[in-house]
Amino acid sequence: MWLKHAMFAHESIGAWAACEECARLVDGGKWAELTERALAHFKMIHGYTANEESYFREQFRELHHLFKEHMIREV
Repeated sequence: MWLKHAMFAHESIGAWAACEECARLVDGGKWAELTERALAHFKMIHGYTANEESYFREQFRELHHLFKEHMIREV
């Protein structure tokens, strides 16, 4: 079972930190949805071309995969 986020949802302390929606996705194991949310937010802020979308999606997918593999779990 994974550590819950509620106590640390808006602070950079504890096992990990995320906004409420992203924390819900992590807690639910909804990694593809987390990647799409991050990608949409990134596009809104930075923008990219249609040709670049698959590159950025893969970068977020890999980042989330590594996070999943290395996040602290309850003992």
